[in-house]
Amino acid sequence: ICINRLHSLIFDSIFNLRTQITNKKIPSAATPVIRSGAMMGSLRALNNINQSASPKKHSTQPLGSKSRPPSSASLRNSLVAKESKSDISFTEIPLRRVQSSMELRNLTFQTWCERRGKQYLVERRKEQLKRQQEEEEAEKLKAERSKQNAEIFAMWLAKKQQQAIEAKKKRLKEEEAKREVEENKKHLKAETEKAFEAWKSKKEAQMERRHSISYVNREKAAEELRAKLEKSIAAHLAFEEW
Repeated sequence: ICINRLHSLIFDSIFNLRTQITNKKIPSAATPVIRSGAMMGSLRALNNINQSASPKKHSTQPLGSKSRPPSSASLRNSLVAKESKSDISFTEIPLRRVQSSMELRNLTFQTWCERRGKQYLVERRKEQLKRQQEEEEAEKLKAERSKQNAEIFAMWLAKKQQQAIEAKKKRLKEEEAKREVEENKKHLKAETEKAFEAWKSKKEAQMERRHSISYVNREKAAEELRAKLEKSIAAHLAFEEW
């Protein structure tokens, strides 16, 4: 594209010089200047090209030529490129007669410039369309990736929430089992203490009963021993008296 623009700038400068020469030669029928998007460039480049092409100005002008009024013979259509901010369009210009070989050469060059301008417009439109399609595809791909990322994040979040719910259920279940074990231990301890107290009370009752029985027996044995002793003393006293 840069090479095409440079070529277009060079040809545009040469064409402007030839047009100026033709305008000086034929003031009544000035050759229109073709401008297109491919001929746009910097003013510095145009000035440099004009300075390099200025020595050829007098050699290209034919001698003894006179201007002729335009007529309807030998007519052809030409297009003029109108530059605008949004797009470049071509419009028809009035028809006129080709009066010299220089003008024919200029018209030929003008036609070539028109063709190049149209080609540039077509290429630029294709490039713009391609760029637009690429941008649309990029936006579409970006939207699809964003949608996929959102779906993946939603799935990940749902999975994490499910895992959190399951972990909470498991923790509650473990706490319930632990609480049941503690309650069973407490109940078993209470039952054990209750059984021990019952056994202890039973043993104490048995011991008391045994102690009471042995006390009665000891008292009875003491009374019997006392009676025997009294009988023995009485017998001894009776023997001594006798």
